[in-house]
Amino acid sequence: MTLTQEQAIEKIRKAGAWYPYNGISTATIRVLERLDLVTVDWRPATHQHGTLGGQDGARGHWVKNWVARPVKAS
Repeated sequence: MTLTQEQAIEKIRKAGAWYPYNGISTATIRVLERLDLVTVDWRPATHQHGTLGGQDGARGHWVKNWVARPVKAS
């Protein structure tokens, strides 16, 4: 595992659950899931509307939704 992945699993273990856009990338979560270190509840993506103040913000963007939880040691 990379240092980033090790740090991510420690954060998830301490918190008990981790959500998107809280500092751990979806790519890292996918690796941790493949390694059977977390279980991930993948949820349908939602569209967040932007504000009219920004050029890209007015269009909004799709947000991936998931919840990662550490696998309990047996």
